[in-house]
Amino acid sequence: MILQQCHSKTFTKGHVPKIYVQYSTGRLYVDGVSLQTVPGLVRRAATEGYWEYDTSNCHWTILHQIAEREGVACLYIHEYLKNKIEIRNQLAAQLSVSVSAIKKALLSLIYGAPLSRSPEVSLRDTLGEEAQTAFVEYPLIQNLYADIKIASDVAISTCQKRKQGYLNAARKAIPLNSPRNKVLSHIVQGCEAAMLYAVLPLLTDVTVLQ
Repeated sequence: MILQQCHSKTFTKGHVPKIYVQYSTGRLYVDGVSLQTVPGLVRRAATEGYWEYDTSNCHWTILHQIAEREGVACLYIHEYLKNKIEIRNQLAAQLSVSVSAIKKALLSLIYGAPLSRSPEVSLRDTLGEEAQTAFVEYPLIQNLYADIKIASDVAISTCQKRKQGYLNAARKAIPLNSPRNKVLSHIVQGCEAAMLYAVLPLLTDVTVLQ
């Protein structure tokens, strides 16, 4: 459905075709080379003349809005969304790691990464031992982690359930016995896909997916 609503032409010489695959969540991924993964300079040159639309801090925003819709306040997620650049920069400076590493570590918490000093968890690979310890002990991170658990409970408990499983906003199902982090990912990514469904009919002739 998403692909049918996008602007497309038969490729001519000088174009690089991209194949999109729709995953079980309803979200689209590129099979092979993607403008999302190339250096920024290349991406800007390839999309010269186009407007880029992006949802700021998309998955954090979706999780926060799901909780807010149900009347559940997640004050620390709200604070992070409001001051994300300052918070990321502050954490990166204090932990002596890159901002991109902080972004990756924060996002991993939504998808089930434990807030732990263990060398076996993904935070060790992302941050390194010393920064991982400081990250785990950082008060705002602990409060964010608590908010994530609250918002996740709300998202999962209010998600539509059918015989085939949890049904997300893109009308895709995941089995009811799926791990909690997989269910949450399914819900959030389904909302992201549904946003595209809503917007693309308004921009049919000018939309080019990256």
